[in-house]
Amino acid sequence: MDLATLCVLLLGLSFAFFNGFHDAGITVGNIVATHGLSPRVALAMATGFNFIGALLGQGIATIIATEVANFHHSSTQLLAVLGGGLAGALLVNVATYFMAVPIASTHVLMGGLVGAWLVVGWDDRPSIMFDETIISIFIMPIVALFASIVLTRIVLRVVASYPPKPLFKRCRQMNSVMVAGLSLAHGSQDAQKVGAVMGLVWVSGVHPGAEVVLDDRPWVLIVLTAAALAAGTWFSGWRVARTVSVSMVRLDPVTSVISNATSAIFLGLAAFVFRIPASMSFVVVASNLGTARRRQDIRMRPLLKVLAAWILGIPAASCVAALFTLPLLMLT
Repeated sequence: MDLATLCVLLLGLSFAFFNGFHDAGITVGNIVATHGLSPRVALAMATGFNFIGALLGQGIATIIATEVANFHHSSTQLLAVLGGGLAGALLVNVATYFMAVPIASTHVLMGGLVGAWLVVGWDDRPSIMFDETIISIFIMPIVALFASIVLTRIVLRVVASYPPKPLFKRCRQMNSVMVAGLSLAHGSQDAQKVGAVMGLVWVSGVHPGAEVVLDDRPWVLIVLTAAALAAGTWFSGWRVARTVSVSMVRLDPVTSVISNATSAIFLGLAAFVFRIPASMSFVVVASNLGTARRRQDIRMRPLLKVLAAWILGIPAASCVAALFTLPLLMLT
């Protein structure tokens, strides 16, 4: 394995770590904001289930790796594409964290790969980067929004006559289960996407200069990716969580559990049934918005920042990745 391959693998692990760091607050933000769990206990639970989810099934990773492996250039050029794509995705992820806005790893990773791909030369586009990504990034949050609206109306009518104190206590207990499911689905989704890219980096390094043939990824890569995602989750900050679970919309224990249930169902279906990449961040945002009882419960300024990230995430990652890919191509 040469130095370039090792650097790109380390870049992939860095992206996995910061992905967990960026997204963990979104995963547990609702339950912490509504006092269902303390921040440290919530993060500990999310860390464990993220790690387990990252090891469960590799369907999404196989699909992504197979699509990207249909790359009609040399393995050294593929390494430049993967390195540039990861660099663009990582920088946009870091920038959006400090801007306190959510972003999807699916957004930035696919956007980064597309930007790098355009620099190298466009052949047959991988459908995973367009058809499935458009469904997951732009359509799934909209469907989750309407599902959350409907579920909220139904649940609020059912529990309208319940005393608030025991109702809130029961909802906080149920919310722990929902957060566990959401963390499991998040680990399965995000670790597999990064793991697929790292698997292809590994193949490119083992067979330099040859056409890439997809092979089984070493288990060490899968475990390292899972560990990096889990470590990022444990050390997570709260900037993005405050935007999604506090500033953007007003939540209580009932609406919090409704939102987390909606998000967990959609992400679980995407990861384990349909095996398509999905955006946890924007599914959670949409589910939170759907629980608003009145228009006044939604604050427009944070929402507009989130919408801007939703729309601009892919082109931003593509542009940054293209800038990194050009010098990488010269080196290869």
